[in-house]
Amino acid sequence: MAAIRVPSNATDLLPFCQRDEHARPDACFETYAHMLAIAACLGYRLASGPASRSCQSFLKTPGPIDLGIFRSQGLFSQLLIISMMCHPDNDAALDEANLVRSIEDLAEAGLEEMCMALTSKGASSFPEVLAGWIAEGPPTGI
Repeated sequence: MAAIRVPSNATDLLPFCQRDEHARPDACFETYAHMLAIAACLGYRLASGPASRSCQSFLKTPGPIDLGIFRSQGLFSQLLIISMMCHPDNDAALDEANLVRSIEDLAEAGLEEMCMALTSKGASSFPEVLAGWIAEGPPTGI
């Protein structure tokens, strides 16, 4: 089965995942899969469509996350909807290789925006900033 790799720009955000070995007390993502799903949605919104660049660098730890994990955590439908918006041809959208590439590329863009918020607002404010984005949508430029 296909797997989604974690873009390398996620490093500073890993402690915000509850299952990370260095998880913060205010970790706001249950799993790495949750972080990637939210990052991909954010990336899609920021790009107003498919990513304009291709992610080239990935972390070794955590390793690639099997699509079955996204399914078992109830996140796969989000990924599928994003893939369908990136690939007008439904057959292409349903192709796991296309879906994985689209999610990796969009997650990288979303993670970049999250890292900018983390840097500019601080770690203690990051969960609140993220909650605001989910409720209202991300601002243009932080």
